[in-house]
Amino acid sequence: MKKHLKRLAAPKSWPIKRKGEKFITRPLAGSHEFGLATSLAIMLKDLLHIAKNNREVKHILNSKDILVDGKRRKEPRFLIGLMDVLSIPETKESFRVLLDKKGRLRLAKISDDEAKIKLSKIINKTVIRGGKTQLNLSDSRNVLAEKGDYKSNDVLVLNLPDQKISNVLKFEKGASAYTTGGKHIAELAVIEEIKGDVVSLNSNDKKFEARKEQCFVVGKEKPLIKIE
Repeated sequence: MKKHLKRLAAPKSWPIKRKGEKFITRPLAGSHEFGLATSLAIMLKDLLHIAKNNREVKHILNSKDILVDGKRRKEPRFLIGLMDVLSIPETKESFRVLLDKKGRLRLAKISDDEAKIKLSKIINKTVIRGGKTQLNLSDSRNVLAEKGDYKSNDVLVLNLPDQKISNVLKFEKGASAYTTGGKHIAELAVIEEIKGDVVSLNSNDKKFEARKEQCFVVGKEKPLIKIE
């Protein structure tokens, strides 16, 4: 796989300048789809502005603790995406990857307590040998669950860094949802009705519809995480 791609061909969700150097670092294939993720190098250069070039990115990653979901990452091309938690222990800062109203990736600064949880959406599930249930999540990880009522589109609350399940946010009427696509991208709304693949939502008395795959539950009645 090529290590670079043309800047103009990069996904529109990447928060980069479209003019400038012709090529940009291509992330390694990883846990997220490219449309909802980008490289750790771009996060450090274009969103946090703590590095000016790839040389500075490498120096930072090799000399400081830069954590993604509680694990130190040294690879500039590491793929970091929606709902991942980026932490810098030296400055005592943590951020969650979210989207802005134009569908571009952004980093929301979060508290120390919030940095201890990660939300992952259940895409589907399979029963494996021994009767255990394997949950396949939105960030491509697989989690084994022995007990519990888990359904597609529910969201797991995972503790960081051990990534154990601490709670389940059900995809149901009354739940707080964050939209990850469509005309109303990056809105926080309450689920009013689920009919087939269409979800009716209400955001401050503004009603709209979104496809089921565009809704990411972030809380039961109010969001567990900071969205604004």
